[in-house]
Amino acid sequence: MIIGGFHSPAERACLPILLKGGCQVAIWLSGSVSQEPMVTLFQDAIGAGRLTLIAPFPPEDELNFTPQERAHRRNQLVASTAQALLILYAKQGGKIDRLCQRAMMEWVKPVYAVNHPDNQRLIERAKAWSW
Repeated sequence: MIIGGFHSPAERACLPILLKGGCQVAIWLSGSVSQEPMVTLFQDAIGAGRLTLIAPFPPEDELNFTPQERAHRRNQLVASTAQALLILYAKQGGKIDRLCQRAMMEWVKPVYAVNHPDNQRLIERAKAWSW
């Protein structure tokens, strides 16, 4: 199963391809299901059991936390439950970069990254980590 937030443009572009391939996908939302436009876009995949939407936070979180805070909390949940992480882009020293460090050091999870100049430091750190 592939899990993620699927909120970045690159992730959203991959989602229809993954669903057409028949793999199981779980989208962890940072808000409530009622606010998510993907519910109607992917109704067929949901009905066929290929797509699961997970809203781990209560609706009142939308009032108490910024969208960025909710996304960060969601990303931590996704990373902590995943077997391995595939990162498309991680700004050096940014939240995703720090989350990857935590995944490797605390949760002992393999981290893979797309070969992109901005990901090179993360790739080198992941290569050096002993699994």
